[in-house]
Amino acid sequence: MNDLYCVYDALAEEYGPPFPAKNDAVASRKAKQMLQGYDLVGSPELKLFQVGSLDVSSGTLSGIIPREVILSQNPELDS
Repeated sequence: MNDLYCVYDALAEEYGPPFPAKNDAVASRKAKQMLQGYDLVGSPELKLFQVGSLDVSSGTLSGIIPREVILSQNPELDS
């Protein structure tokens, strides 16, 4: 099972493409890598949300009410 995450852009007022990650820490790292050059931590414009999950065995997608994920401020987790 993988959780699905999206970055929400407040200026565009829309969610970006979903991407899978095993947990919030991995999703935080992936989001930072995807958006290199943007300061995501504490950004009022770009926020990370968990939006669902994907059962990789059955291919079943499950949606949830989007839940904001607090981005990691630990640089050791970002490598």
